[in-house]
Amino acid sequence: LVLFLSDQSDTQADLRRLLHWLRTHRCLVVLDNVETLMAAGDRAGQYQAGYEGYGDLVRTLAESPHQSSIILTSREKPAEVAALEGEAVRSLQLTGAQDVGLAILTAKGLVGTEAERQELCDRYGGNPLALKIVASSIQDLFGGAIANFFQQDTVLFNGIRRLLDQQFERLSALEQTVMGWLAINREWTTIEELEADIVPAVGRASLLEVLESLSWRNLIETRLGHYTQQPVVMEYVLDRLIQQMSEELSSSNLLFFLHFALIKTTAKDYIRESQIRLILGAIAKSLSHLFNSLIAQEQQILRLLTSLRHSEVKFSGYGVGNLINLCIYLNIRLSGFNFSGLTVRHAHLQETYLERVNFANSCLDKCTFTQVFSTIFSVAFSSDGTLLVSSDSNGGIRLWRVADGQPLAAFKEHSDWVRSVVFCPQRSLLISGSDDHTIRFWDLDSGHCVRSLEHYGSRVLIVATSPDGRWVASGGEDCLLKLWDIETGKLAKVLEGHGQSVCAIAWSPDGRKVATGSHDQTIKLWDISTGACINTLSAHSDWIRSVAFSSDGQQIASGSYDKTIKLWDINTGNCVRTLNGHSDWVLCVAFSPQANLLISSSEDRTVRVWEVNTGVCLHTLAGHQARVWCVSFSPDGLIFASGSEDRTVKFWSVTSSECLKTLKGYTQQIWGLGFSPDGQMLASGGDEKNIRLWDVNTGLCLQVLSGHQNGVWAAKFSPDGSLLASASEDQTIKLWDVKTGECILTLGGDSKRVHDVAFCSDSRVIASAHEDQTVKLWDIRSGECLKTLSGHTNWVWTVAFSPTNNLLENSFLLASCSFDGSVKLWDVESGQCLRTLEGAATLATGVAFSPDGRLLASCGYGAIAKLWDLNTGECVQVFQGHTSDLVYAVAFNPDGRKLASSSADQTVKLWDVETGECLKTLQGHSHWIYPVAFSPALSQAGSSLLASGSMDETIRLWDTTTGQCLRILRSDRPYEGMNITGVQGLTDAQKATLRALGAIEGN
Repeated sequence: LVLFLSDQSDTQADLRRLLHWLRTHRCLVVLDNVETLMAAGDRAGQYQAGYEGYGDLVRTLAESPHQSSIILTSREKPAEVAALEGEAVRSLQLTGAQDVGLAILTAKGLVGTEAERQELCDRYGGNPLALKIVASSIQDLFGGAIANFFQQDTVLFNGIRRLLDQQFERLSALEQTVMGWLAINREWTTIEELEADIVPAVGRASLLEVLESLSWRNLIETRLGHYTQQPVVMEYVLDRLIQQMSEELSSSNLLFFLHFALIKTTAKDYIRESQIRLILGAIAKSLSHLFNSLIAQEQQILRLLTSLRHSEVKFSGYGVGNLINLCIYLNIRLSGFNFSGLTVRHAHLQETYLERVNFANSCLDKCTFTQVFSTIFSVAFSSDGTLLVSSDSNGGIRLWRVADGQPLAAFKEHSDWVRSVVFCPQRSLLISGSDDHTIRFWDLDSGHCVRSLEHYGSRVLIVATSPDGRWVASGGEDCLLKLWDIETGKLAKVLEGHGQSVCAIAWSPDGRKVATGSHDQTIKLWDISTGACINTLSAHSDWIRSVAFSSDGQQIASGSYDKTIKLWDINTGNCVRTLNGHSDWVLCVAFSPQANLLISSSEDRTVRVWEVNTGVCLHTLAGHQARVWCVSFSPDGLIFASGSEDRTVKFWSVTSSECLKTLKGYTQQIWGLGFSPDGQMLASGGDEKNIRLWDVNTGLCLQVLSGHQNGVWAAKFSPDGSLLASASEDQTIKLWDVKTGECILTLGGDSKRVHDVAFCSDSRVIASAHEDQTVKLWDIRSGECLKTLSGHTNWVWTVAFSPTNNLLENSFLLASCSFDGSVKLWDVESGQCLRTLEGAATLATGVAFSPDGRLLASCGYGAIAKLWDLNTGECVQVFQGHTSDLVYAVAFNPDGRKLASSSADQTVKLWDVETGECLKTLQGHSHWIYPVAFSPALSQAGSSLLASGSMDETIRLWDTTTGQCLRILRSDRPYEGMNITGVQGLTDAQKATLRALGAIEGN
């Protein structure tokens, strides 16, 4: 509402901002069907759990001065309205319209005097729906005679529920079934959908007869072959279903429970959320009342599951899927459950752990599972709109069926982030560009990579194919636009002109021009035939991340890190409009096929829909939990897809702006490691949002700390081992009590992602590294931010405190490294930057102090690590030997004689600090290695224990004397040990996904 009233400019959705807009504008706000928020029970006017905030809203709007009017419509008066009625708050009970009521009776052909007709209208308050229903009953029961109806006291209805009871009991079993499914579906439904829903199956002719009958009875609404119910009827039918199923769960005599799905995995996201709240939630609540402990609820569900094995409809009913969804809602762990040989329909299994669950020889029909992908960088629709391709930070490319979101194929040969992927027009090809310096061509039919092009010396940031499918254009860090012949794979042209990385490319619809966007803050327009730069467009004040041509070829849209979108006239080169609204970097823009709409995605986690002609923001979509890297329209312009760092792909309706479907990815990449001071525990953080505490000696996971809403970048123990600090993508730092596992303090939350955290050796202060280019110092007792250290010009990646304060009197030294390529040394007491070490790396990712505080190691992009003398600020050693550009982290061993470095080349190297010699290369990981950490404790033999964490989702513990891997730590994947032997209903791609997440197949 705040977004609407502010023309999409105000994203603070709270009461204070709402009142501001209601005071500054004269508005009429209508809250319709408020009764849907009311709780059932003896006390009227009370809100359902989770919706009490509406009471605060009503109370605030009633008691606060403003110049607007608010109208509530409801079949039940909220308690706040009743309490506040007076001059400012008034209520009106609608009595119906006599003329409308009389017209309904006439249309139904009822026979009666004018007085009888008037009385009938009066008895039902002129309610049109009630009169429609009772008129049908009078026709059926009394031949349309109103007088005969009046004579029968047994059929007198005192309310709409009794009206519907009477009408519903006259319906055939099939009619009641159709009514049930229309209530569950909660939107306009086709006959094909109803056919698929109903089990056992019924013929099309019978279904058409039933729909005609229900329409005549005014129990359903019809529109162009689609069917639904009025809200009051839908509510009534759901109440009946819920009551019946609840009684069945109590008696263990299942009937309705087998014939109706509590939720549908094929429903649009927002519909399924309503099904969960209104149906699944209500039945789960009823079960909780009948069986008041989680153990008792689980035992009853197991009894019902056993009975289903002997049911005649076990292969066609919804019972098993319903029981699974109930377990998930009730937080009953499904680990070890046996569903072998059963049919499972509409089980919503995304983000559900199914360790050692047995689905052997089961039929899995319309079940949804978690997928295997990480941060989504790119999405694109096929030319017919039936397929979507996505690429991610794990080097993966996946092909999806748009209709149901099912995976069709996975392509995996890239060894680094895949920044861009596109369909090739008029060819059965995908083309991808990666940080591994290659462009790859993929055959859609075979799934094989049929060509790999080397993008020498540069990561590939963008690829784009020409409309005729002849050329692919690529851009990267070499500042060049390259044109490749798709047929031969030969490099045809190299166009120079940009001064920094080329990260955005768009072809004109006629294929004669290409627009490029660069970190040099300009857009260049190129003539493909001559290779000449036609025009340079300059107006942005920061990196340009995305460019797009309109379908008529007359406009270019650009999105920039300066938080704006600009629309350019292709003929004049003028900026004709600037679109403001995003509160952070604009990462992607795309025109609709009709060129009337533009969508944009941003670092601010939102997607915005803009009207091109006016520049008005029509909708702000806030469903993602992290930056949204990419957006793409379907060819018909009816839906669009978005991909995010939160490991989701979402499909959105253009007309309603509702989220239609969400694909959820899962990875367990390890980002942060930290040993306890005694070396007995290891903390790890990564993709899965939790922190795990491991027993170093046994390899067992001792504890899981849950609370972060996104991935965890760092986990560090306090010097005394009593506390743990974690840094997360969710923009917060959390402090945990190690003994109890409780979160005792949450810091931040108002800036960008937090990449690292470190304790000062006095245990009173922690430092955090932020994506907003700052370092923050915090008092861990009060939670107060003591200082914000500014000076870096790009993301701050790592922070480290000096182990002693000997170098500076009564103060500690803090080191920070940044993607700006520098390492800064700060005085903790004053917050002053004492020294900047330039040239640490192209992008600096790691720093570590030696145990005596005299040396500092750094690393980053450039394939090297460096050693710095803190007294002079000079680089005294360079460690070379890694074969990948990225050296991610460095760590000193306890005596300071060895340095460990981790790399994207999948190795850890151990270096002699004094000589720079590589002592050992530790091999075993199968993907990039991120963190490394030495245990503070030495073994009895004097050897140091080293831990390394990787994108391969494992932690390895190494003996640094022998180089031997002592132990591999890996947390259970979501489907660890899940048996899918002989399962039916899954494609090969789906089975491959489940196996990647731990499922087993065969002996």
